[in-house]
Amino acid sequence: MTMRKWTHTLAGALLAGWYLMLPPLARDGQSGYAVLADAPLSKWIVNASFEQAADCNELQLSFMNNGGKKARSSMPHTFK
Repeated sequence: MTMRKWTHTLAGALLAGWYLMLPPLARDGQSGYAVLADAPLSKWIVNASFEQAADCNELQLSFMNNGGKKARSSMPHTFK
């Protein structure tokens, strides 16, 4: 990533506040997908951004408690 791109990315991150990020997925022959939790942060996907930490935590808990059904609606189509 060039310094200019990095600066724009950092500026955008500072404006948004809180991010709910998801690890990348890989095709798995058995269940369909495997979660790549050890992937570098640069490979994770921003699922949503929030101004308040409480709002981010609420969606995170909903995602964990409901098997991702609520958060999955805003995921890129390749990960649904």
